[in-house]
Amino acid sequence: MLSSLRSRLWLSYSIVILIALVGMIGPTISALSRSPLFYRQTVLQLRLAQSSLINMIKLGDLNDTDRIKTIVVNQSRIDGIRYAVINNNGNIIIDSGSGIFPPIPDFNPPVFSVDDDPFSFFIFKDMDRKSWLYVVRPLNETSYLIAASRQPVIEIREMLRDEILQPMFKGSAIALFIAFALSLFMSSWIGSPLRRLADGARQIESGTYPVLEKEGPREIQELAESFNQMSIRVQQTEDSQKDFLANVSHELKTPLTSIQGFAQSILDGAASTPQELMQAASVIYDEASRMHRLVIDLLTLSKLEEGTAGMLSGPVNISMIMDQLDEKMQPLIQAAELTIKKDISPDLVVMGDGDRLAQVFTNLLDNAIKFTPAGGTISLSLKSEQSHVLASVSDTGVGIPDMEASRIFERFYQVDKSRRGGASRGIGLGLAIARQIIISHNGEIWAVSQPGKGSTFFVRLPVYFDKTTVKIHRNNTL
Repeated sequence: MLSSLRSRLWLSYSIVILIALVGMIGPTISALSRSPLFYRQTVLQLRLAQSSLINMIKLGDLNDTDRIKTIVVNQSRIDGIRYAVINNNGNIIIDSGSGIFPPIPDFNPPVFSVDDDPFSFFIFKDMDRKSWLYVVRPLNETSYLIAASRQPVIEIREMLRDEILQPMFKGSAIALFIAFALSLFMSSWIGSPLRRLADGARQIESGTYPVLEKEGPREIQELAESFNQMSIRVQQTEDSQKDFLANVSHELKTPLTSIQGFAQSILDGAASTPQELMQAASVIYDEASRMHRLVIDLLTLSKLEEGTAGMLSGPVNISMIMDQLDEKMQPLIQAAELTIKKDISPDLVVMGDGDRLAQVFTNLLDNAIKFTPAGGTISLSLKSEQSHVLASVSDTGVGIPDMEASRIFERFYQVDKSRRGGASRGIGLGLAIARQIIISHNGEIWAVSQPGKGSTFFVRLPVYFDKTTVKIHRNNTL
């Protein structure tokens, strides 16, 4: 019965309403049962009768106890009120109810009167533990007059039944109906987005990846946003896996076809001369080397993503790495007829693996050389940015189309699809490896490009501050 969200919301609202009603009515009933409002009429009668009696007593001798007692007893019979005279010590001098009611206990001094408030009163209990309401006023400097009446019995039960419980039950019924209606609305407001999330999860299981509309409470909207991001990531992961399998198959198919073809030529005797055998062996060796590089790069990328690449960690002079790039790549730069410009701040040090960082910048420069036409310019820059260093490799090549820019760091992705295959052409893993290396160094890598005008790849790395104690070894840089 309580398995649905609607029934649980209704039950929770009902419980809250009932608790609120009990919490409000309970203290009200308790306060009313002790409230002096119920005794105002009795107290007012006591005070009026007491004032009248005091005036009668003061017409004669206040020291004549017998006269005062006669007046008090007679007036008590007329008024139906119990009168008593007490002294400053709280001892009873005269009691009009003597022999009729249980004795009044002595009062503890000092005795207080309540003349200032016409509706204030006191309560005492007689010897039979019966409660009396009484008021006190002074007769003279040594005595006081008490006017007392039995505490009225108020029918709280009848009052509750007639004046409180019936309206409360009616109000509770209305409140429960409102709670039910509100639970229907709230369950729809909360439950509908949750049902859509559940349906979306089942769609992901079946191979579709929905993007849900954000609606309902803020927490449900945040959940929907997280679900959408998860759906997009799952789709991207699956697409990446499909692309990975397709790309690996493509990259292996060409060298395997070449290896198989030339091996078949040798087996069939089609390649019989030394020159033909040498050509076949050379092709087989080159394609096998290409496959070996592919496997090594895939293993490297996998280890980097898993954090098991075992990179070294030490101070690295990043300025030296950037400054020596053109020397290392000079033959390719000259063959491509390119110009190198450098703007490198000296002695900038980062913490990391020098060989891996050199691999990143070598890859970036190699890509710039491949995609920059003859006569173009490649610029190398390294600047300090407070707690980071910012390196960049810019070219004046063909640039990257806007729709391709977000995917250039994916495995096997190549902007120029015509460059796939071939011993001297890339396989699309260099930038993916570079990205993982930079991430492993707590850095960032991104590209800015204008199609037809060139591209700039930026790398930001945390700077190593303790330069004074650094000893840079050349074999840790290149």
